[in-house]
Amino acid sequence: MSPALAEVVHRALAKDPADRDSDAAEFMVALDAAMERSTATTSATAGGQPSGDSKT
Repeated sequence: MSPALAEVVHRALAKDPADRDSDAAEFMVALDAAMERSTATTSATAGGQPSGDSKT
């Protein structure tokens, strides 16, 4: 799990409601942004190279 996605999940699970997103829409915006950052980071670091764990 990417650090950005982990941050969103931890915030959603916060014990104190004041530390959580105010509603589902705000959570979805944060989740979408985290997924975009995660995908961009993964794509940039992967470089299109096979991971080596493919069974082809």
